[in-house]
Amino acid sequence: MRLWLVAASAVGCGVPVARYAALEDGFDAAAAARDRSLAELDACRAEVRVGTEREEAAEAPRRVAEAALLQVAERGAGTVTGARLGLDPARWFVAGTAELSEEGRRLVPTLAAGLAAAPGAHVRLEVSGGDAPATLEYPTPWHLGADRAVALALALVAAGVPTDRLTAAATTGPASAYVVLDAAGSPGGR
Repeated sequence: MRLWLVAASAVGCGVPVARYAALEDGFDAAAAARDRSLAELDACRAEVRVGTEREEAAEAPRRVAEAALLQVAERGAGTVTGARLGLDPARWFVAGTAELSEEGRRLVPTLAAGLAAAPGAHVRLEVSGGDAPATLEYPTPWHLGADRAVALALALVAAGVPTDRLTAAATTGPASAYVVLDAAGSPGGR
């Protein structure tokens, strides 16, 4: 644009010098405004990129935790929903006790290896005694669930899972056992 104005004034197109100077000033102001807008756009893009990277970084532990649980489930240790691995208490524990079954003892190293794949995640073990009959040792299903959760936690510690990553909890309801990973690393229900 500037080149055209210079050429036009050089050949005497009849553009007065004052008008040419005003046009040149307007062009310079528009170019400066464009440069400021482009700089603002670049800054916004950088903020979005940083925000996206932060979101992706925050999501990464959750994805790793879910992948670890899927790896465990594929080896026959349970079924996965999100960052929650459902264990079949009938497979993991001797009926009516907190003792790990032979299959449960065999699966503990698989579970520990899967949990090792999510090193930043906190592991919460939630176990219910279901509708187990009352005994002297387990007066309520809740007592059985608590002992089963602790037994599983101790087996995982023996298999190499750090104690500061584990929380054992008894729950009520149907017989169930869950391994829940908190990808943020917070102890959640501790």
